[in-house]
Amino acid sequence: MSSRLWLWSACALALASGGASAAVRYVNAGLATGSNNGTSWANAYRGSTGLTAALAAAQANDEIWVAEGTYIPAVAGNRAATFTLKATVDLYGGFAGGETDRAQRQPLANVTILSGDLASNDAGNSNRGENAYHVLSATNSTIIGVDIFGFTIRGGTADAAANADRGGGLIMLGGAQVNFTDCVFTQNSCTFGGGAAYINGSTARFTRCTFANNAGGAFGGAFDTNDATTTFSSCVFNGNSAGRAGGLEVYGPNGRSFVYNSLFQGNTATGNNGGGALWIGQSAQCTLVNVTVVGNAANTGSCGGVQSSSNVTVRNSIVWGNTGTSANLSTRQMNTSGTALVEYSCVAGGRTGTGNIATDPILLANGSLRWGSPCIDAANGMLLAGDFASDLAEEPREVDDPAKVDTGVAFQQRGVPDMGAFEFQRSSCVADVASGGGATPDGAITIEDLLQYLAWFENGDVAADVDNGAAGGVPDEGVEISDLLYFLARFEAGC
Repeated sequence: MSSRLWLWSACALALASGGASAAVRYVNAGLATGSNNGTSWANAYRGSTGLTAALAAAQANDEIWVAEGTYIPAVAGNRAATFTLKATVDLYGGFAGGETDRAQRQPLANVTILSGDLASNDAGNSNRGENAYHVLSATNSTIIGVDIFGFTIRGGTADAAANADRGGGLIMLGGAQVNFTDCVFTQNSCTFGGGAAYINGSTARFTRCTFANNAGGAFGGAFDTNDATTTFSSCVFNGNSAGRAGGLEVYGPNGRSFVYNSLFQGNTATGNNGGGALWIGQSAQCTLVNVTVVGNAANTGSCGGVQSSSNVTVRNSIVWGNTGTSANLSTRQMNTSGTALVEYSCVAGGRTGTGNIATDPILLANGSLRWGSPCIDAANGMLLAGDFASDLAEEPREVDDPAKVDTGVAFQQRGVPDMGAFEFQRSSCVADVASGGGATPDGAITIEDLLQYLAWFENGDVAADVDNGAAGGVPDEGVEISDLLYFLARFEAGC
């Protein structure tokens, strides 16, 4: 469904509701007093099933504000229980309880968990026999215009038959349309596909979300998508696993997936079909822009990075350090038997295409760029749009490094962006590593810079790796006395 048709449908649904005024419904699992009717924080729906009560009462265009705590869709004994989303009813987590404005939410401080652990007895992957099959569900075309903000979704265990074998954290079917922002999907599992989410014939967007340590059974450790349209902007896929597609599977002739400013790291495909990070097939299409795919694995398949027999476009990205059984380094990163367009990207073993390089990107452990990386100022700014106002760390894009010769393309008068999910933010001066507020360059060389560097050096932190002892100013994967001497020389010189 086009975005215009989606908007028309949402407007029609709002009119059909009779124009009733939207309400805010309040939920607080920790509340022990009040009327339990959701009309205020003092009278919020109470207990671990308070959100279920709020969803049952909600009308079109309502908002549900949920305080920190853990919520389950039902008490133990009903594994088919799930948080069933409603059209145009938005959910907001991260409240302490008492706020009067959505902007006062603090999701990081007030962790709001939607759990499939109905008996509250999970121990890692054990004691899951009573867990809900799906934590969240949106399974028909009437569920549109839904926004979900600031929740942790965990403990879904889809291990039965039919659709109860897929989408442990989330299942979306039949034309549903939902947006997720600032959410974490973790420790969900299934036996068929989509440990975090299974999306079939539906549309979903995920912004600033993390998918970590989900198990997808046969297909898609985090996501199994089939004839779906999915967008991932500033997302992290880490530690997920499945037989095929450790991170994301994009499947089906109508399958479209767009991944921007995102990181795939430490995901694993355990079966022969590979795709430790991504697997694209059955005429589906996948586009990656400013994505870092690093350190993923295929245990018995050829490719630990991007496996595609269909259509894949990779721009401004880094695909490096992925492992598989192929003897060919490039194939272990990208194995593309279908149509593949790769531009302005760094791929181990090399790929044909405009602006591509095959030089070590020199990454920090979190996938960000280190001093001296050839990926700095090497991407194409003409490809950037609304999803690229900032990088994965919410730092500015198109930050110029004066010490690096631009090899990419600028858009108008802006700087040339970097390859990968992270934009290099440090000063071009090696000695500028700190400010009064911490380890952030501030354009001045002071005693704070020296103290910060000495702390890094003493701890063997990779940030202290600034010199290979020969060429100078190029990290070499080791913290040595030559690094200290090089830094001291630059500190003394004032740069």
